[in-house]
Amino acid sequence: MNIEIQDVDELRKVATLSCDPQQIEKEEDLILEVFCKDVQLSGFRKGKVPKEMVRRRFAGEIQQRLHQKLIQSTYEDLLKEKKWEVFALVVVDGPEGNPEKGLQISFTLDLRPEVKLEDYRHFPLTPFSIEVGASELEKSLQDLRRQHADYRKVDRAAQKGDFVRLNYRGILSDGSEISKWAEAWPVLGEQRNVWEEAGADEPSGLRCIADALVGLQEGDAREISTDFPANFEVPTLAGQAASYQLQVLEVREPVLPEWDADFFHKMRVDTLEALKEKVFQELQAYKRQQGRQAQREELIRLLLSRVSFPIPESAIIAEQERLLKNFTEQQAPHILNSPGFKNRQKEFFEQALAPARQRAALNFILEHVAEKEKIGLTSEDMQRVLLQDAAALRIPAEKLLQEMQQDRQRLREMQQRVILSKALDFLLAINTETSDPLPEARKA
Repeated sequence: MNIEIQDVDELRKVATLSCDPQQIEKEEDLILEVFCKDVQLSGFRKGKVPKEMVRRRFAGEIQQRLHQKLIQSTYEDLLKEKKWEVFALVVVDGPEGNPEKGLQISFTLDLRPEVKLEDYRHFPLTPFSIEVGASELEKSLQDLRRQHADYRKVDRAAQKGDFVRLNYRGILSDGSEISKWAEAWPVLGEQRNVWEEAGADEPSGLRCIADALVGLQEGDAREISTDFPANFEVPTLAGQAASYQLQVLEVREPVLPEWDADFFHKMRVDTLEALKEKVFQELQAYKRQQGRQAQREELIRLLLSRVSFPIPESAIIAEQERLLKNFTEQQAPHILNSPGFKNRQKEFFEQALAPARQRAALNFILEHVAEKEKIGLTSEDMQRVLLQDAAALRIPAEKLLQEMQQDRQRLREMQQRVILSKALDFLLAINTETSDPLPEARKA
């Protein structure tokens, strides 16, 4: 068998293999014998149909099976000859040519990159603090009261912290409606009967609107102007001047609950001191979670900076497709059906190139670590992830398991995801043994 290799880049190869007429004839005869044993035609007993009649009658099926067999056998011969570690078989072309003179089959494939990461146990991860100060604790307690506040309608202008029900509509300087240019961000265009906190430090909507509500009262109408920054997240609005027409429908002021037995009962504590301790513990847990997440992200950055290797194009494309799938699944039905959504998907796919490259590189690094540390799967790992995925999809775990059993590719992807996650958790654990949180400080 003749093999010709074309190097497209460091990892992509195009291997063209030639099958000689004798090999083709031998494989075809073996397939024909199988057909002759199994076929049954009128006037003939099973297995007694003349070979040439079977060849003519089932020529298409025989050729299809012959091509499948040649592709399989030549690919196996290629891997045996070259001893390649293949990441992905990208394209198969052929068989092409005349069977009497020989056929050619071309395989375009990406090889798995070699990862050399010598020391991954001594990354200088930044320690974090879970200290909770007195002012921080007090703010959280007051936020808790605001979350359980009653809201009383008032006949006066809105003050900072009041909640205002309003309608608003955004218009660009050329007179066009913002809602037409930002279909995926309805909060930027037009909203009716929405609540906004006047002068909120962290508004749920647009800051210019939240700030403008201070001093307005029921029945007031006002037009405000704003400019979207040049680097605004919505490209169609970036750098544009706009105005918003506001109509105030109602103003309500928050009435905070008292520190009394009823409030403590709602919080499932008995005293104010017990509530402070509960909030203190929750703040510490949140800081610990945030600290661990920051260390996780820092670890990923360090991993990607410590080793460099070529990334297979097919791996990058696969990650782009995963990111695009996640992006699409997060969209509301009316966005998915909008006329311009196909173009948005195309733009997102192109913009996802850089993060997809990083994700693919990280996967190869974590695979390398998992192999060196012999990190494997357990039935408990798969059961845990199966339950998590089923809960996220809002379907019974038994149904998801049945789907996985019928889709082997999906199952393999889940298994790989679990191993990569375990490898990252392993790296985080061994690199934080000497990077524990800074000493805990009790509340003042």
